[in-house]
Amino acid sequence: MNNKIFLFTGLFLVFVAVGLRIFGVDWYSYVLIAGISLKVLYLTLGLLNGSLAGGRYLVMLFAGIAMVGTGGFMKGEPSTALIGSLLMYAGFLLKAVSIVFMVVVGRRRRMQAKELMN
Repeated sequence: MNNKIFLFTGLFLVFVAVGLRIFGVDWYSYVLIAGISLKVLYLTLGLLNGSLAGGRYLVMLFAGIAMVGTGGFMKGEPSTALIGSLLMYAGFLLKAVSIVFMVVVGRRRRMQAKELMN
């Protein structure tokens, strides 16, 4: 089974949730939680079956999650709202980069393992 359906469905649901939030729909968080859960499922299955690279990229992912959470907390205080926003954006960027690295490096490792087997 191709696990990428979890990733792309999760990304679609996150974008739908952002659109719902922009248009003021109150229940956007349920769609957002479902989208994030599907992305986490993709990452978990990919790390368990070896199709994604772990290690430092997983640490980058968790650092990005921590940056987003810290930035969100800092945005609540008016004196640190700008720093919190910048920290959140940097955390989102770090999470995206780490997922891309997981996919690319994992694919490269699978191809190298396949070449060694031949």
